[in-house]
Amino acid sequence: MPSEFARLTILVVDDDPTMRSVITSALRAAGCNQVRQASNGEQALNIVRQSQIDLITCDCQMAPVDGLTFVRRLRELPEGASKPVVMLTANNRPEDAWAGRELKVSAWLVKPITPQAVIKRVAGVLGLNIGTADVPEDVLTALADAYEKRLPNEIQTLEGIAARLPARPEHFNMTIQDLVRRLHVVKGQAGTLGYALLGSVAGEVHDVLQEAERILDDGDTFRPELIRLVESGFKVMRLIVDRNVRGTAGAVGAKVLSDIAAFARPLHARIVAAAEAAEAAERQRRDHHSDVLLASEQHRLIVERRIRLTQAEFAEKDR
Repeated sequence: MPSEFARLTILVVDDDPTMRSVITSALRAAGCNQVRQASNGEQALNIVRQSQIDLITCDCQMAPVDGLTFVRRLRELPEGASKPVVMLTANNRPEDAWAGRELKVSAWLVKPITPQAVIKRVAGVLGLNIGTADVPEDVLTALADAYEKRLPNEIQTLEGIAARLPARPEHFNMTIQDLVRRLHVVKGQAGTLGYALLGSVAGEVHDVLQEAERILDDGDTFRPELIRLVESGFKVMRLIVDRNVRGTAGAVGAKVLSDIAAFARPLHARIVAAAEAAEAAERQRRDHHSDVLLASEQHRLIVERRIRLTQAEFAEKDR
C-alpha cells in the first residue's frame, strides 16, 4: 500500500464498535498506523482539540449525537473548521446530503462498505495516489468470523423485541424506535461482513420503520401492516442466519428480497405520503395560528393608537 498513509492520523467516530473496527482494519491495512477511535461526538471533539488529526470518518446515524450535529459542532472549533470529514450512512436521503454540503462534508460512503471503498474515498479526499495496490482480501476475516458467531443471539434479541409489538400495544412507539436503532446496526454490519442478503432484508424493514417514526403519534392506521412486515422480515432473517447464508444467495436471494420489497415498498410510499400530509397540515395550522396572532397584534396596536388619540383630544379640550 502507498507509504503516504503512514504519515496520516485519522479519527474514526462511530457508536458501533464493529464498524469502528472495520474502518480501522482497512486503514491499518493501507499503512495508516495512527488511527484514533471515538464512540461518540463529545469524545471525538476532545480528541480534535488535543491532537493533530488529518481526517475524520464519522457515522451519520450514531447516538446520542448524530453525525451531522457532530460536524456542526466540529466546525465551531478553530481546529475543526476545515477538517476533512468522510460521512458514513446506512441511508441515502437527499436531506442528509444537503445538510452535509452546508457543513462542508468532504465525501459520503453508503453502507454496506468495503475496505477498498474506505481507502479510495479517504485517498480521494486527501489527494493521495494509491496506485494499483489493493487492500488484502482477508483484512476483515476475523471480524466476519466473530460476527457469524454472535448473529444467532442478535437475531434472537430482535425477535424478542418484535414480540412486544402485538403483545404490548401501549409500548408500540417505543418498540418501533428500538427496532429502528438495532436494524440500522444490522443493515450496516451484515453487508459489510459478508451477509449481503441479511443486510438487504434488514434494510427493507428498517427503512419502513424509520419513516413510520414520523407518524407514530398520529394514530394506529399502519400498526397491523407494520407488525406483519416485522414478523415476515424477521422470519426471513432467522432463516438466513440458521442456514448461514452468506452473500446475496443468487437467484433464490433475489426472489426472497423481491417478496419482502413487494410488501415493504408500497407500505413505505404510503407512510411517506401520510407523513408529508400530516406535516403539511401542521405547517398550515401553524401558519394560521401565526396569522391570527399577527391580526390580533395589529388590532391591539390600532386600539392603542385610538386610545392615545382620544386622550390627546380630551387633553386639548381641557386646555
